[in-house]
Amino acid sequence: MRRGSGLPAGRQGARATPGEKRGGDCSIVKFCGRQLVTEEKVKLVEEHTDQYGLNTCLAAIGLPKSTWYYWKDQKVSYEEKYRHLREPTLKVVKAHPGYGYRRVMPELQDRGYPIGEFVVRKMLRSWDLALLRSIKKPKLSAPRQYLQGKDKGWNLIKDLEDPEPFQVWYVSGRVNIPG
Repeated sequence: MRRGSGLPAGRQGARATPGEKRGGDCSIVKFCGRQLVTEEKVKLVEEHTDQYGLNTCLAAIGLPKSTWYYWKDQKVSYEEKYRHLREPTLKVVKAHPGYGYRRVMPELQDRGYPIGEFVVRKMLRSWDLALLRSIKKPKLSAPRQYLQGKDKGWNLIKDLEDPEPFQVWYVSGRVNIPG
């Protein structure tokens, strides 16, 4: 036993005893087939705390107690944390549909909302506000307009219904119609 605790050395929470290597998430990886994200670990601990106790669950998953309490008490999703910014952001985006996050951020800051670039980008993505912007198609170049024009353009054989043999010749990018 280690000093000061009532548990044997092998059951000392997430810490390794002196001379013992920590396995990390080895058992979790074997069980799940992949490394778990912190949010998934917290969910697992929440599900099994009543049955096995908090310390045992944290030790089994390899989650520090400080991380557990951080996620349990303080971790709030971005949508909940910045819900008060949805209306002002929506007003800015509707007023200026061509604005991206680089222009939306100063607009919100001018209106008295101290907010950073990363938060604005994440909020626009999660609220699907980036889709309100419309991108204009570029103007067609002169050759492309000529090719797609309704007049005869470059397609000299489109009016021929059933071309005869040797009626149409194709040489180096040009169509020659003998006759």
